[in-house]
Amino acid sequence: MKGNKMRSSSALFTFSFCLLVSLAAAATSVKDCRTSIWNSKVGVPPLNITLNGCDKYPCVFRRNSNITGEMDFMYDKDLRVLIPEVTANLLVLSFDLDINQDDGCDTLSMNRCPIKANTRARYQFSMYVKSWIPLVSANIWFKFKDEKGNITICVEVPVEIVDNTVG
Repeated sequence: MKGNKMRSSSALFTFSFCLLVSLAAAATSVKDCRTSIWNSKVGVPPLNITLNGCDKYPCVFRRNSNITGEMDFMYDKDLRVLIPEVTANLLVLSFDLDINQDDGCDTLSMNRCPIKANTRARYQFSMYVKSWIPLVSANIWFKFKDEKGNITICVEVPVEIVDNTVG
């Protein structure tokens, strides 16, 4: 009797663990930012990113529309400056998307600049997808740069850019 209970508990644990691992893997498909040269990591990923209207990847970005969201992050050094950039990467071609802020410190809803090392901050953003952006599937880099232009925080998100008349 005791052996059956132990086998049942072990099987239940194994099943639960496998289920949790598969759910965690399916929960997000965002990736660390990596350069094409030597596939080296750039910046650290945020704790999470939310894009309003996107509940699965790739996120659909419509031309001539505004995209809003927020990103929670921590960095291992003090951050005095947050220069936000959003870049679409298509193989060897890349182009910037208009982010409506020059200073990421202006739209922090949790914490404020200067941000002390290893403390949580939340950045809220808004960006506009212009009409000339190609209708493609791309990887978008959401990133912050410091005062020296170094990428500090970065995450890659798969998106599909569609015409604004697509239902």
